[in-house]
Amino acid sequence: MKTTTNYTCKYCGSELSERLTCNFCEIGFSLDSVCSNKERTSQVPYEIPILGDENEVLNRSTIDFLSEKTLTLYYLLKIARKAKDTAFRAHEDEKVSILIKKIYVIENILFEREGVFPKAMNDSVLKRKRNEIIEFEAYLQNKNKFIMK
Repeated sequence: MKTTTNYTCKYCGSELSERLTCNFCEIGFSLDSVCSNKERTSQVPYEIPILGDENEVLNRSTIDFLSEKTLTLYYLLKIARKAKDTAFRAHEDEKVSILIKKIYVIENILFEREGVFPKAMNDSVLKRKRNEIIEFEAYLQNKNKFIMK
């Protein structure tokens, strides 16, 4: 027996048209940004960026950052700030300039999504944010609200 996947709107749970458009929200989606069968998408990242690797930040565009989960952006912000400090101490002025812009991009995306971004970035902030997401998703599961009815 073949199971079919119904692509649904990630905001209201309505079934999408063949062109991945939600008639209720009047929004079109790409295939990688839809829900399946009204199930909300987990906000816990599948992969965490490697904290010591500045290329995790340098090789991403603004479009890439916009498509990342919020928690991933927190990790990338930590990487970017540390890489900027390292580049500054090494007198790598061009890299510092690029990293400052990347930091602004990440901070502003976080600011748009959450109304704040962390002044300081440490492991306790990352752990707290991750735990908040996990606890909230568990709450949704327990209340049978992870699937939009």
